[in-house]
Amino acid sequence: MAPKEGLSWRGMEKYLVGVILILSWFTLQRAVQSGDLSIGVLDPSIWLLLLLSLICFITVTGISFWIIKRFAVVMGLPTAGSIILQFNSLEIWQQLSFYWASFALLLLAGVGSLSAVL
Repeated sequence: MAPKEGLSWRGMEKYLVGVILILSWFTLQRAVQSGDLSIGVLDPSIWLLLLLSLICFITVTGISFWIIKRFAVVMGLPTAGSIILQFNSLEIWQQLSFYWASFALLLLAGVGSLSAVL
């Protein structure tokens, strides 16, 4: 089997999105200010804060997924595919109760985070 020639773009989409977001970080403020010269300093900063929050969200989500995946391998836990197959084999009332429990835990985590901030 001969080695492949050239670059392989498989799996590079996430890096491409990251590069596009970082490049848009540098160009967004100038683009907003070039449209209207009377615009204040805070107006383009609002858009930059939205872009920064999107970059941070994507980064934290990717790192969290990577950590969970590595943790599952180290602990010898089943893969995500086998967990999904086992979940689909549950009765409908068990699936529904799992959804409600997940929603309740998510709501509790959100309230806990909000109370920690305040």
